Amino acid sequence: MRPEMGSEITELVFSPNQQGWAMALWTVEGPGRAYLYHSKDSGAHWQRVSEFPLVGLGGHSFPSGLQFQDTEQGSVHILSVLTLACCRYETNDGGLTWHKTDDCLSEDECLLKRASECSLEKMSWKIGVSQSESAIKISRRMSVDGYWREASRIPLHYGYAHGKILLP
Repeated sequence: MRPEMGSEITELVFSPNQQGWAMALWTVEGPGRAYLYHSKDSGAHWQRVSEFPLVGLGGHSFPSGLQFQDTEQGSVHILSVLTLACCRYETNDGGLTWHKTDDCLSEDECLLKRASECSLEKMSWKIGVSQSESAIKISRRMSVDGYWREASRIPLHYGYAHGKILLP
């Protein structure tokens, strides 16, 4: 992948069929231009597909929560610091174009509704936020078919971003 000056890969998504998508986001002085890259060979080669639609949302808007259901259908949330809205954008053509949906949330709802999940060998871990319980919940399951069990609970005022618990 050709480097994007002043940018870093903020999200990386792979599907089982060797398809991969990467979000390169300008991060030197806060969020800026954001690009989508695609790989058809498990990340050996990358091609820039498009720029995320941040125009009109303000200079400090940024995308997060990149997902692809298949090679064509994907989505991303774009948070605007001007309106404090987090709107969902979808693509039906592998990321070439993005269309805003009616799914717009407040900044807090957007960040709190995101959950991340990882697997280590046969055990899976998940972090999510329960506003009704005012807690960040960390859960695990011992097998793919097993039940999720709460392993830890952290007060909501600590916060959660980029896979990490933040100190208040």
